[in-house]
Amino acid sequence: MAAVLGGLLLLTASGGLYARASAQGVGVPQFTNSVYQRFAGAVSAKLSAWGWNYGAKPNLASSAMACTLTQTVTVTGCYYATTSKATVSVEVGWTGASSGDTITVSLDGGAQTRTIKPESLYNPGTGTNVAGPIRTPQVVAFDIAADGGGHMVDVAMTGSMTCSAAQFSFNAPANCDPNLCTTGELGGTVFIDYDADGGKDSGELYGVAGVTATAFDKNGATYTATSNSEGRYEFSAANSNAIAAADYPVRLEFTTLPASSFTTTTPQGADNGSSVQFISAATCGNDVGVMDQAAYAQDNPLVMLPCFVNGDPAPNVTATDSGDADALVGFPYNSSGGPTPALISHMATARQVGSLWGLAYNKYTKRLFSAATLRRHVGLGPQGLGGIYVTNLTNPASPSTGNFISVVTNLGIDVGQASVASNSARGLTSVKTSPNYDTAVFSLVGKVGIGDIDISEDGNTLWFVNLFDKKLYSVDITAYNAD
Repeated sequence: MAAVLGGLLLLTASGGLYARASAQGVGVPQFTNSVYQRFAGAVSAKLSAWGWNYGAKPNLASSAMACTLTQTVTVTGCYYATTSKATVSVEVGWTGASSGDTITVSLDGGAQTRTIKPESLYNPGTGTNVAGPIRTPQVVAFDIAADGGGHMVDVAMTGSMTCSAAQFSFNAPANCDPNLCTTGELGGTVFIDYDADGGKDSGELYGVAGVTATAFDKNGATYTATSNSEGRYEFSAANSNAIAAADYPVRLEFTTLPASSFTTTTPQGADNGSSVQFISAATCGNDVGVMDQAAYAQDNPLVMLPCFVNGDPAPNVTATDSGDADALVGFPYNSSGGPTPALISHMATARQVGSLWGLAYNKYTKRLFSAATLRRHVGLGPQGLGGIYVTNLTNPASPSTGNFISVVTNLGIDVGQASVASNSARGLTSVKTSPNYDTAVFSLVGKVGIGDIDISEDGNTLWFVNLFDKKLYSVDITAYNAD
């Protein structure tokens, strides 16, 4: 074949000419092995004259494989949601992707697919494209039947670069369908009766697991069953606790209600037979409703929310600095109309906490936890991107706020802090009315730092989401609560 390089005609018996790039942006000439060996000496002087960096013999295999892909597959256990299911999570990592490339994650040869597009993003602040709004790694998920069957996951990149990850094979978990109560059996559901009316309303879908149902037949024999994750219980041959029809009527008692959240059954009603029921024959609708303390609050509770203040809260120059403005406030739930200063509780200034998002309240210790977040035009607080703060609300009229932990410094967790510049480097000033571009964080918002936070029902675990690695973390605060 023939190829022309800047006026020099190269004739080859076989092989081809590949893409080129030079210091001037033209490209490096890359040849097949035979072409390189045959003409390297003949053209070297000419290529040098053009300023081409032809250097060492190219590695043809690596130049055709400039991207990499990895996958980490996690499969949940079986859960029952109308049918037995499991969730497959695939964490995909990559290098070498360009704008326009597509990463396709396929389950079972394309029966289900998910797509990741690691493209560039237009930044209106600078009028240019910025790289990486879709950052590596990313997590996609599939729902599958929990039937013990075999599955496989494939990941491939197409576009300007082509590569794939090694195929991953796995088996789904075994079926976990509950033994549903049928004709001739005794059973029912322990459910959360949110409105405490004794009826199982359409929105009251949550069952209570671990409740013991004990049946006493007319002869004094006892039988036990335990409610599952959906609150269902059943006396049946399949569960080895069947009650013969001749042994009815029975007295049915419900015990071992979870002490941490449930203290009593709700009033007897259409779907709540109370914690003691008398059953004349086998039926499947012997339900009981219970209360959930975590679902209730006092009358007119305090509503707490963050405020976003323009600028850098750190400098302390004047009394009207960004740092002196409210960053965390509260007001009574029953408030209405325009802002009423007398009703607003001032919990923290921007200088104390910076930009916040996630909030979690521990009702046992009266502590409000708040987590830093990255928000354009709004500066971070003293603990930076990984900061979690705490407000003492023992006396809501006089709250106090301080540092709790930095998940970066104290826990060694990477939340993407290296990609976020300081407040001043972002162009933020202490004057809260001063405009700024803050273009540096435009493509990072929602992708680095901490997402939401929450407190466990017993108040001893603080949960937070890491937006950077897409994972959920827990912090044991039992010792902190005891102080």
